[in-house]
Amino acid sequence: VRPLERQRLSALRRLIFAVRSVSLILSYMMHYRQPKIQQLEDALFLWFSDMSSHHAAINDEMLIMKAKTLSQQLNVTEFCYSRGWIQRFKNRREIKRKLYEGEAESADMSLVHTGRDKLQQILKEYNPEDVFNLDESGLFFRLGPNYTLATSRVNGTKKSKDQITVALASNATGTIKLKSFVITKVKQPRCFGKTYNPETYVRYRHNRKAWMTADLFIDWLKDFDRQMILTGHHVILLVNNAASHTQGDVQLRNVRLHHLPVNMTAHIQPMDAGIIKCFKTYYRTQLVKHYIVCAEHNEAQTVNVRQVLHMVKTARDSVSQ
Repeated sequence: VRPLERQRLSALRRLIFAVRSVSLILSYMMHYRQPKIQQLEDALFLWFSDMSSHHAAINDEMLIMKAKTLSQQLNVTEFCYSRGWIQRFKNRREIKRKLYEGEAESADMSLVHTGRDKLQQILKEYNPEDVFNLDESGLFFRLGPNYTLATSRVNGTKKSKDQITVALASNATGTIKLKSFVITKVKQPRCFGKTYNPETYVRYRHNRKAWMTADLFIDWLKDFDRQMILTGHHVILLVNNAASHTQGDVQLRNVRLHHLPVNMTAHIQPMDAGIIKCFKTYYRTQLVKHYIVCAEHNEAQTVNVRQVLHMVKTARDSVSQ
């Protein structure tokens, strides 16, 4: 009986080894198989990178649907948008499924060290006062508490998902904090009235999605260059690699635009090193105080865009050097 058991165990081991070998071969073939239509995959990855820069959630179904839309624009026909193809696309581009655990989880630390060393070499040419960074972040400006304290049962309320984009910029020493750049969905909210000027508090722009776009960024970049010309500073501006952060055909005189490496901004971008988080903490503090006042006056716990702009300016001013 024992020799028979040993034979069966040996056969089982050989079978497991064969299965593992086949799995490794298939994985290698899937990962390194060349795409059928390179142009389509390049366009899809560019769209994916742009959406990721806005912190949008993307899944396989969305990728396939967008690929079909892009194929029509590129006149691609007779192409199978299968699960196997989308998996091979993700493998080739090193796209992985991630839970929302923080932006820094997606970076390869060995590449981060390399990217940081290269950046330090570039910044050697500039004084810290002349090194600027711009980064934008979504702000759920009406987001209230997700629970309440009570001694009895209470009815639930729908959470507000109203969002704007706030871009912050400053130099490395913190001596120059540029005016906050706020992008909303409405050009002239009713709360503005006829005489209110939002530019007193922030740089105010709008579009349908309240996102940073290439046109808005170029407009901001030209204004920033004019400011540096007036002050006589030759500076470098660090931005992430979002598709909206393009210089276009604009010729800058006193500003050098430098894009940070892909998937490393959470580690080497200064604004992501606690500055934006600090700004949001100050904003949240003001919002909580406002909601307390609303509760005490038996008013709805909400806030309008005009009040938000005041809070954004106060929060930005509160971030210390």
